Amino acid sequence: MSGEAEHRLGIVTVSVETARVGRLLTLAGDLLLPLARPDDRSNRSIFALMPMTTPAELVKVAETQIDADGQIAVANVQLDTARASLVRAERLLESRAGTRRALDEARAQVHLAEAGLRTAREKRALLGTSVFDAVQKKTLWVRVALYTGDLQRINHAAIAAVSALGTDTDDPPREAHPVAVPLSTNTAVGVVDVFYKLDDVGEGWRPGQRVRVAIPLRDSEDGVVVPAGAILYDVHGSTWIYVETAPRRFTRTRVDVRSIDGAGARLARGPSAGARVVTDGATELFGHELGDDR
Repeated sequence: MSGEAEHRLGIVTVSVETARVGRLLTLAGDLLLPLARPDDRSNRSIFALMPMTTPAELVKVAETQIDADGQIAVANVQLDTARASLVRAERLLESRAGTRRALDEARAQVHLAEAGLRTAREKRALLGTSVFDAVQKKTLWVRVALYTGDLQRINHAAIAAVSALGTDTDDPPREAHPVAVPLSTNTAVGVVDVFYKLDDVGEGWRPGQRVRVAIPLRDSEDGVVVPAGAILYDVHGSTWIYVETAPRRFTRTRVDVRSIDGAGARLARGPSAGARVVTDGATELFGHELGDDR
C-alpha cells in the first residue's frame, strides 16, 4: 500500500499490550420475560423467582391474574356493603331502634370483609405485574444453566457480557447485571440456574432467544488486550483485526474476542504482545480489501 493510500484511509496503528484480566466462562443462555420487577422490593411475586416465557404459560398466568383482580373487586364490594351496614347499625342504636348485638355483628362483618380484601390483595401480589404490562417492558432476563461445580468459580457480583447467536451483526456484547434470586438447582443433571438482567433491549432481542453469555470468574490471568475499535465483524459474525506485518502492509487476521470492556477488547486468540494493529481506518481498510473503495 502506498503512503498516499494509507494517508487517505486515515490509518493509525497501536501496539498490542498484555494486561492482567479476569477470566471468563462462556455459556449459552435463554432470554426470559420477567413478570415482576426485580428491583421492586415490595413486589413479592413468585414469578420474580420463576420467570415464565412460553405462550401457554403466559396465557395461564394472565387468566389467573384476571381471576385474582376479580376477587379483589368482589372483596371491595363486600367491604363497602359491610361498612354501610355498620353505619346503619350505629344510627339505629343511637335512635334506640337497634340493639348492641346488631352493632357488634356489623362491626364483625367489617373486620371479616377487611381481612378478605387483604387476602385477595396478597394473592394478587404473588402473581406479579400484569402480563399485558410486562410484555411491553424493555427488560429481559437471561437464564444460564451453570454446572454446579462452577458455582463457586464465578463472580456473582460481576456484570456478564451477552451477545446474540447466529446473527449477522457487528453490535458489541451487551452488559447484563446479575439478579439476586434464590438458586434453582436440577440435581438430576447437576446444574443450577443463574439469572442476569438486560435493560433497554431492542427489536433484535426476544423471549426464548438463545444467546452467548460470558460470565467473569473470580480469578484472573495475563491476557492480550487491543482497542475495541480495532475489532471488525464480517457478515458471518466472525471477528478480525488488521496487523501491520511490514511498513504500509496490513494483514487481516482472525481473532477470538473474549469480552469487550469499555474501550478494550480481550482476546482469547490473536497476535502476540508488541504487534501493531490498525485502529483508526480499520473499517476503511476492510472495505478497500473487499473492493468497496467508495
